[in-house]
Amino acid sequence: MAILLFSGVNAQNQNPDYLTWFDSTVGIENTPIFEGLGYVEQFKSINEKHKFFTSEDFAPGSIMYDGQEYHRLNLKYDLSVDEVIVNLKDGFETVSLQPEKRKISGFTVYGSKFENIGNPTASAPEISGFFEILFTAPSLSLLKKHHKKKSKKIGKLVYYEFYDDNFYVLRHDGRYHRVNSNRDFSKLFPAYRKEIKKYKIKKSNKDEAMKALLKRLSLIMSNKNKQ
Repeated sequence: MAILLFSGVNAQNQNPDYLTWFDSTVGIENTPIFEGLGYVEQFKSINEKHKFFTSEDFAPGSIMYDGQEYHRLNLKYDLSVDEVIVNLKDGFETVSLQPEKRKISGFTVYGSKFENIGNPTASAPEISGFFEILFTAPSLSLLKKHHKKKSKKIGKLVYYEFYDDNFYVLRHDGRYHRVNSNRDFSKLFPAYRKEIKKYKIKKSNKDEAMKALLKRLSLIMSNKNKQ
């Protein structure tokens, strides 16, 4: 009965405090998010070169799962396998669960928002799963794919180190394009080449430079459409 009651709540019309109260009253173990698989760590790391977004510790966050929003959860994001892990109370114990990925439409942790774009193009299977939303406008969105690849280390014990292997995607009019430099943007928007050259996209400033460029392009396109 508790699950049926919860599924009837319209999360979009309720504030986080109400939903948190509701979860605690019903019991988080009786809500759909508790259906996830148990999480088992497979690759041990012993230094700061871990595989998680920002930190290997659980942090406060929220998830939109199966159409319902869950606030004030403890979670972390495994970049090596593109999965979210949630730490939940089960009676007097806590358990780490891996919610079903296809049911997670988005989540927030460390102030960063992610969305699950699924697999929009079979010709580019790497453009799938969770992406951080860096910038969004009516016809333009800049998304960042956070990924870490592992390297096996053998010494007195076997452990793994993980290294960034990120990339960026531009969503424009429903289509996805990998972008990495001014040249990529110029190919997509040849009419704005002069404007694009004003923004120097370098390895050290990609996030901020790309966001600034997209804000400018979005403004130009919006003004053009008004004419």
